[in-house]
Amino acid sequence: MLSTIQYFSFDNIWYWSTFLLLWTLSAHRFLGVPYYYWILAKKGDLDVRTYIEMVAPNSARISVQHIQLRSPFIVFGAIGFILSFWAVTGFRYDHEYLQATFLLIAPLFLALLLRIPLARAISDGPHDFDAMFVTVRRYRRIHMVIAAGVIFGATMYRLIYNFIHGGVLA
Repeated sequence: MLSTIQYFSFDNIWYWSTFLLLWTLSAHRFLGVPYYYWILAKKGDLDVRTYIEMVAPNSARISVQHIQLRSPFIVFGAIGFILSFWAVTGFRYDHEYLQATFLLIAPLFLALLLRIPLARAISDGPHDFDAMFVTVRRYRRIHMVIAAGVIFGATMYRLIYNFIHGGVLA
């Protein structure tokens, strides 16, 4: 039975479902609080606002403490090596599965790196809800632009890949 299921990455509906779900989930929570809680608090729900004023600064402080790396050059060097090896192996040697997983996972590192300044801004800044909301809203907009760009870029790459390997452009 498994031999009849084709696992070509770009042609599989599960790949695209996972792709969209992963980017949707990555934009869902900020500092341990779902984004719709931020919206409810902005609309005037005082219980949710109090909850966010308690949880978000503590979550940001804990995140900043865990982010402190003893040797950031080694960590970022290792991540850079793995990502570049992954990209070269996938794109230079035309390996579809490595290309698909690279386009799925690698941009999430950029989104992860953007969460570090968000956590620092919330933990160092005032713990007033309005100031935190402006910071979170700005981060979410940047995150959504990145997500839309990544989804568009991966879709266009797959379209060109199909044209080239399907004999249309070759």
